[in-house]
Amino acid sequence: MDTQKLLEERTRLFQDAIHLRNEGRVPLLSNIWTWKFLDEGYKLSEALYDWDIVSSVVENHHRRYGFDAYNCFGVRNNMPTAKALGGGSHVINDEIDAIEVKDHCLLKAEELDEYIQDPVACMWTKVMPRVVNHPITMEALRNAVLENAAYYDFVGNIYAKMMGEYAVMPTNASEASMPFERYFNTLGGIKQTSIDVRRNLPKLKEFCDFLWENEQRPNLAAGLEMDYTGFMCCGAVGMLSHVILNRKQFEALYWPYEKEYLDMASTRDTTIFMFIEGSVLRFADYFRDYPAGMMLFEIEQDDVREMRKQLPNCAVAGGLSVDMLTNMTPQQAVKETQALIDDIGNALVLSQNKMTSFRNDCRRNNLLAVNEFVKGYRL
Repeated sequence: MDTQKLLEERTRLFQDAIHLRNEGRVPLLSNIWTWKFLDEGYKLSEALYDWDIVSSVVENHHRRYGFDAYNCFGVRNNMPTAKALGGGSHVINDEIDAIEVKDHCLLKAEELDEYIQDPVACMWTKVMPRVVNHPITMEALRNAVLENAAYYDFVGNIYAKMMGEYAVMPTNASEASMPFERYFNTLGGIKQTSIDVRRNLPKLKEFCDFLWENEQRPNLAAGLEMDYTGFMCCGAVGMLSHVILNRKQFEALYWPYEKEYLDMASTRDTTIFMFIEGSVLRFADYFRDYPAGMMLFEIEQDDVREMRKQLPNCAVAGGLSVDMLTNMTPQQAVKETQALIDDIGNALVLSQNKMTSFRNDCRRNNLLAVNEFVKGYRL
């Protein structure tokens, strides 16, 4: 099959699944991240500082397993730029085959007003010194700029190659970052954000409003109006920080911004990829009134069948658990996969139920058996 026909087939598979009408085979979405490098026999420290190796691994991974779409083409960890600056919160640990992330606070609660007054000055005088923990020299800055340019060259090349030569789909053409996610994941860190939510909620709300109005909202409409031909969905939301929030806090710090984005999407007859870490079922009722066929939820800790019951208007991605991909035999994994497809295949995208990163998250034979079965099984 030529690439254009293959792309058309994959587009139809995902659109049919997202719109809850799939009558063909179930599409396969890769939620595999650094495991692909371990599967190829590399240490992470060997692969993640060499864009030629990353490109080779991504291509080999696709030729072996043949997913229809990918969460990551190897572009997530820009380690060379951080190394050039001499800092960063990510550390490669080859002994346990992992990238360790240090919890860090780059912007203290008492500095939120400074950020609101002058974000650029605050980033350079407060945030950046905590990123690198030493004065930044002009040489280091120059090297970081060059490494960052090389990174974006790689990003452009790998997307063009995977989409053009292999007709595989990235998940989304645009993305909306919620302001609380940015504070939790980047600026405040887990510990400090958890404290601020309980002790400093009004100021944190003011800060989130500022980020939304000035840095995140301005580009939302343009992102939702993009031509997303060749992509699984038009827009996306990544949810992680909701895991520390109760419903009252969620309604204050998270939902107003997410609701505005989803409301905008609902008026444009487009599709949104909801990438969920942790559990989201306790907030399921917030999403029930949106049009059927608008959202695809990639879930981690929630059960696929229960998710479909709670959100009958939404498609779901997941179902390939770590237990299935590591502890079962290939035959058992295929049997369980078939049962899941038979239950909810018309609104299902099969994917790993976590960001597959560690060596023991998956076994090659199980993944090969499941993918081969899915490509030949019709609803």
